[in-house]
Amino acid sequence: HLLVYLSQRYGLRSLVVDTAISIKRAAASQASTNVEACAFVKALDNRIDDAFLNVLEVLSTSIDSLLRFSSAARRIVTKADWQRLIREFYDQSDAKRVGTRLNRHAQKDGRLNLDQLRQLLLSFQLAKHERFLAPLLQLFVDYDTDQDGIIDREAFLSMLQNLTLGGDTTDHSLI
Repeated sequence: HLLVYLSQRYGLRSLVVDTAISIKRAAASQASTNVEACAFVKALDNRIDDAFLNVLEVLSTSIDSLLRFSSAARRIVTKADWQRLIREFYDQSDAKRVGTRLNRHAQKDGRLNLDQLRQLLLSFQLAKHERFLAPLLQLFVDYDTDQDGIIDREAFLSMLQNLTLGGDTTDHSLI
């Protein structure tokens, strides 16, 4: 999508490529400390779907909404508040994993900085999404023999037959 946007905006291929490279480098330079930048780079590299960036945005907004009437105004989140938050967001298994991660980063009294809490929750969500996509991504890589991020129709159909979809994959008329 980035290349399409830049092509429509600038038109000149060399300018589009230079701008895209600059954007990716800038995001990559922030990726180690900012989950949104990390996810953006992964989306540019087709390692996660673009739509997941919206999931992270919704999660970030939800954190603000749920903490609006508590300690968020002070930018410090108490242990009771972040525990309430993870109970709202996650099932029991994930809540336990997230709670363990947050406890490791919290101050002795259990408090966390709001930005730190946000990054920890977003990084958990990103890692979970990557684990979910890993088998499909690996299968795609196996069929993308020239490593250009594109597979043709025949390779796609072959890949589809290797997936367990629970249905008949022999009717390819819609593909």
